[in-house]
Amino acid sequence: MLLTGCRAGEWARAAWSWVDLTQGLLVIPAAAYKTDCVHVVPLVAQAVRLLKQVPRCGEGDYILSTTGGSKPIRGIGKFYQTRLPREIIAQTGTAIAPPFTSHDLRRTVATRLGEALGVGGEQLIRKVLGHSDGGVTAIYNRYGYVKEMRACLESWAEELTASSSPGLMIGVRRVG
Repeated sequence: MLLTGCRAGEWARAAWSWVDLTQGLLVIPAAAYKTDCVHVVPLVAQAVRLLKQVPRCGEGDYILSTTGGSKPIRGIGKFYQTRLPREIIAQTGTAIAPPFTSHDLRRTVATRLGEALGVGGEQLIRKVLGHSDGGVTAIYNRYGYVKEMRACLESWAEELTASSSPGLMIGVRRVG
């Protein structure tokens, strides 16, 4: 989620057939997307590496599944509210400041991209998040901005995965 800006539910329902690891793209079909439009998400190298590590068990198409890919995982919201915070405390001694939801990760991506892009970057942030552009220009401009989305997500991914990344400190507090 932090590498793509996608919603938790989008990753929970994500299918291998939506992913092109060679091109580094996640293409969410309109029928599976909140706005009923196809959403193209550039996958940065770090996201591609993570996806290549996901075991493909069974014949099903779902990436995140406990049923061999035949059904998507469930309870992702509960995961972000209980299991993930416990695991973070166990690994780092740092707790997530309550209340925490998976949407906080999208907010972090949007905020950090906004910080990097500055004034005028709102259109690109909307594209990354998959928000519709209701402006008149959107009717005429059909360009997808995938190159630009990839460039800003690559820059964000580098910052995020750096050993002293401040991006991970949003919404956390030290325990003990």
